[in-house]
Amino acid sequence: MNDTVTAAFPACLAATVSGLSPILLSSSEHACSEPFTVSCGGETLLIPCRIYFPRPSDNAFRALHDTELSIVACWFTRHHDGYVRERFLRSLTAFDSAWIIAYVVALCGEYVIELLRYIWDRRELFDRLALGRWLHENEAFYRQTRSRIVSYWNCYYRSTFPCFTDYVGSHLVRFFDESIINSDAAGHV
Repeated sequence: MNDTVTAAFPACLAATVSGLSPILLSSSEHACSEPFTVSCGGETLLIPCRIYFPRPSDNAFRALHDTELSIVACWFTRHHDGYVRERFLRSLTAFDSAWIIAYVVALCGEYVIELLRYIWDRRELFDRLALGRWLHENEAFYRQTRSRIVSYWNCYYRSTFPCFTDYVGSHLVRFFDESIINSDAAGHV
């Protein structure tokens, strides 16, 4: 199971991730669902679609430094409970590293509108060039995420937002598309 966690983060974080195993894998009785694959700087990450572990107590975070907190937060954004995903998304203070961007963009392809609103309201936390590079590098994953945004709007939110352009997911799609264009224009792909 430790390999599952290690594979979900860049190799440069392997020792840190391994040290966090007692928090990340709080019970051997639970499991992770099949992962999705993304690339971060040419390195393949296998991020679980869902994790089924109890949420760690707040005491578990008291002595952690920023990178450790970001690892824990990203991991628990894959939790099966949407409230837990939202809580850990809110604990991220920047969406600037490619591996953090991977977890945040993955949340955009989910049906929980509160997550989309939070990400939209905190879009300044993204490093736009890093975001554009990551989206370009993960073109197929982004296409799938865009399709999910449209599909969830159509299924769950169309009655509230008859026009897709009024839906927060469409704002994120436009923001992501602009980030790709800006990254291309800056020659960073």
